[in-house]
Amino acid sequence: MRAERPAGGDRLRAALPPATDALLVAGLLYLALAVHAGWWPVPWDEAVERALPLRGAGGAAGRWLQVADHLTAMASPPWTAAATVVLTLALAARRGSLAPVLFAAPRLIALGATVLGLKALLRRPGPLDQGFLPLPLHGFFPSGHTATALVCTATLATLLVGHRPAWRVPLYTAVAGWTAAVAVGLVYDRYHWPSDVVGSLLLGALILRRLPRRRPPLAELPSGPPRHSLSA
Repeated sequence: MRAERPAGGDRLRAALPPATDALLVAGLLYLALAVHAGWWPVPWDEAVERALPLRGAGGAAGRWLQVADHLTAMASPPWTAAATVVLTLALAARRGSLAPVLFAAPRLIALGATVLGLKALLRRPGPLDQGFLPLPLHGFFPSGHTATALVCTATLATLLVGHRPAWRVPLYTAVAGWTAAVAVGLVYDRYHWPSDVVGSLLLGALILRRLPRRRPPLAELPSGPPRHSLSA
């Protein structure tokens, strides 16, 4: 029997030094404190925001703003999370195994809890809303769009690589490209400060590296018809 290749998060842990998790945590905590207290990078955030074209601008800037606006709509966190759940359940049914669900569920739960918790705790105004935030979950740090884009697509990529190992490079390249496009689009369209998306990238990378702690097997999918019973 051939040895199973480690899952995406396991490979990520193996490729990076053990101190990486501590650095991710330290960076996320520093950004959260900086946002709360008004330290750097807040002045840098404001400088970037002032340099960007205004919403409603014409010409090339206006066209890029429209592209950024479409990206933001496509990357809606509820729709992205829902699509991830549906595809994960489909893979579980295809395999006749709960392994995909056990792999994806801790990541999605941690994603929702940490993003919404930090938003409610910090209540950060966004570039287009410098005043009162009517609801506690409307804070802008961290960016839910960016964190969801990274965690959900990376999770699906890892599950699909178990089905099609040859897709490894294009899938993970697509994850990086899509996440970067969403992050840049959010800043360019003035939906988020740069530190919002940077904080989300740190948070997403931490979730991908640490969850789930004990990974279910994500072996290649069988070529025959799915089994009728589910087993972990």
